[in-house]
Amino acid sequence: MAVVGGYSLVQAQTGDLKPKLATSIEEIAGTYFTNSCVMRGCYARFGKDGSSRQALALDKLDSQPYATCSLEFKGTEMAVTEVSVSGVPSCGKTIGRYQVQLLEGGNIRIVLIDDPCGRGLDFPGEYKPVR
Repeated sequence: MAVVGGYSLVQAQTGDLKPKLATSIEEIAGTYFTNSCVMRGCYARFGKDGSSRQALALDKLDSQPYATCSLEFKGTEMAVTEVSVSGVPSCGKTIGRYQVQLLEGGNIRIVLIDDPCGRGLDFPGEYKPVR
């Protein structure tokens, strides 16, 4: 499918310029960098097993993430539940609700729907794949 400016050619031709929304973890699985978290940038890994890990350095994703969460898609909505955190405030079992837009070049944009926890302030944003 041809993609123009983050939209499919069909979307561009029909004027339906809403980005495609992810509906499964498989669509977003991978390792990314974003400037949106912890006010300075971080790395995030979304696993095909529904896990999410965030760390300030790429080499810390496996050994010292500051946050791990579980992710579950229900249609175009992604539920985020904390598993563990270190050095940041805990959200406990509070569930955050987000949408994930699939953008050009493999980028994704996480958009807040509702999250009563502070995670809602830094989890949303654009994520660029780490190659």
